Amino acid sequence: MSSTMSDESDSYFSEACEYVTDHADSLNSEQLVLFYGFYKQATAGPCNTPKPSLFDLRAKKMWTSWSNLGSMPKAEAKLRYVELLNRIAGDWQTSTLKAQGWVCVSSPRQEEQIADSAKDIFDWTREGNLEKIRQACRVSAANLRDADGLTLLHWAADRGHLPVVRYLVAELKADVNCLDKYGQTPLHYAAACGYLDVCKFLVDSRAEVAAADGEGLTPIDLAEEASVKDFLERL
Repeated sequence: MSSTMSDESDSYFSEACEYVTDHADSLNSEQLVLFYGFYKQATAGPCNTPKPSLFDLRAKKMWTSWSNLGSMPKAEAKLRYVELLNRIAGDWQTSTLKAQGWVCVSSPRQEEQIADSAKDIFDWTREGNLEKIRQACRVSAANLRDADGLTLLHWAADRGHLPVVRYLVAELKADVNCLDKYGQTPLHYAAACGYLDVCKFLVDSRAEVAAADGEGLTPIDLAEEASVKDFLERL
């Protein structure tokens, strides 16, 4: 990335951070947690702090959001932060861009920062690109783990990509109760991120609702969205 492009990206990221700070009250807990993870990765690099106590669920979710990004480069984290804001508030930058004369960086352009030829099955899963996953994935790869111990199903649940979750479970027979290095299942991830549709599918696929992670927390304990918590508590 050239110096000019880098400077523009840094400025755009800074404006996005200011917008999120000023409009935090209008964002839900799931969105704030995601923004936190990308911000910490973009400014501090890979997670380097101890996992919070199980009694501080909010801090644990924020830490997990950051930790799950693994070794993602700071530049990519900045782009992902802006991409998330573009999805949530697509017109946030209008007045700023007009004032500064900047060019809006759309989601497709951001994805071009990582060449398709350099992407692996985990990148396609994070993006929710089912076509590429079908091309690259075999049954034997369904339960592969990345450097951080997450399976494809963990990532698909974390990002809320229901079609990918359905493909991995129904067609590739991915283990719906697979554990990450902290003892969390894909249902833990979907519940913590507030994806009700993914939670319903995983439960219908025999995900263990009462599964406890290494700190004794179940998916219900991690759920903040009322609809998700209510669904899991009624089971």
